[in-house]
Amino acid sequence: NLSLLQAEKEERRLRRVLANRESARQTIRRRQALREELTRKVASLSLENENMRMQKDVAMKEYLSLKDTNEHLKEQV
Repeated sequence: NLSLLQAEKEERRLRRVLANRESARQTIRRRQALREELTRKVASLSLENENMRMQKDVAMKEYLSLKDTNEHLKEQV
């Protein structure tokens, strides 16, 4: 009877250990998935940032060109 109780306790302990291991595996998988998603997001935002910088540069060049043209036109008046 005593050894049966000990066997049941040991079985519960083993089930708990296995459940904890599975839970740890799931946590690791979730963290890895999150890390991969954040890495993709960083790459996407970096590309978007670079595109916006290029658009800003183009707009600035156009502005400076129009400003120069405007100054020349004012000089002609």
